[in-house]
Amino acid sequence: MNRLHSFFLVTAILTPLAVFAQTPPKLVIYEPFGPQSVADDAVRMVQPDLEAQLKGPVEIRHAAFHPGAGGTVIDFVRDLPSDGHSLAAVELETELTYELLHPADKETLEKLTPIALLTDSIALALGAPNTSPIHDWESLKAATKNRSLTVGHVGRSAGMVVELSWLETALGTHFSDRIEPGREGILNAMAQGQADLGLLAAPTLFSNPLAPLPPVRAILTFGPHRETRLPTVPTFAEISGNRNASVVGSVAVFGPPGLSEAQRRDLTALFLAVNKDPKVRRTEAAMDFSPSVSGPDTVRADIQRDLRETSADLKALRVKPDSEQALPRH
Repeated sequence: MNRLHSFFLVTAILTPLAVFAQTPPKLVIYEPFGPQSVADDAVRMVQPDLEAQLKGPVEIRHAAFHPGAGGTVIDFVRDLPSDGHSLAAVELETELTYELLHPADKETLEKLTPIALLTDSIALALGAPNTSPIHDWESLKAATKNRSLTVGHVGRSAGMVVELSWLETALGTHFSDRIEPGREGILNAMAQGQADLGLLAAPTLFSNPLAPLPPVRAILTFGPHRETRLPTVPTFAEISGNRNASVVGSVAVFGPPGLSEAQRRDLTALFLAVNKDPKVRRTEAAMDFSPSVSGPDTVRADIQRDLRETSADLKALRVKPDSEQALPRH
């Protein structure tokens, strides 16, 4: 079925009112998946307006965290410095969903504090180096008949299991996994011959206002329709003949447990105001981001839909949500 993967922008501010009261005010945003990842792009897209609203700097720091490195995304948010100005921007796809599907984490959903939905309709793409003989679906099929291919990605438990399983079923093969912490690592693995292919967010595979064009060609995408900036690249739904075999992602903003309603309202108002700026809208359009600014209720509804549809996809793939295959406990 069509389903919504969640590239959540998880924002944790331990004492947000203190942030605005600082002289000068300051925010530090920790982003664990590296430069030019979707979460990094989302933060940089609103960074200038956030700074204008705060009348102070918004610093982005890339932290050393990824699925399998120890801890969970939930831990990552909980363990932020309690200094009053630290945030976490986490590109999750369905990592949070997978954690919430695990019996030990189901109650955590009630403790999350959604702030706002920033954008949605972000699809993954399967890419290959420009120098690779793999340039389309037919050449990919031919390559899988000759040898086992290695795919670079952030982890099957990080929301990649469905796309990889779809591909493996359609191609009659099983990929070797090259697990990398983010976009930069995946691109380096392909450049160094350590991965034949890479799973990356489609907007990071074409030139946009925030990133140069990488030396990678898109083979297919996993959205319900072709990307505007990649009009000749087919979707997996087209190739497979299954119009429901599509996935899109969203970027949402969260606060940690314990935020007061007044604090949440202040943060929601801040992000909604920033995201209405025409410059932000133009950047979103250039990156094929679909504007979808809305409040906490929409975020909660999207999480619940994501949980239902991810559970259905895992069941169809015969992967148990609490199995080590789908959910290694970090």
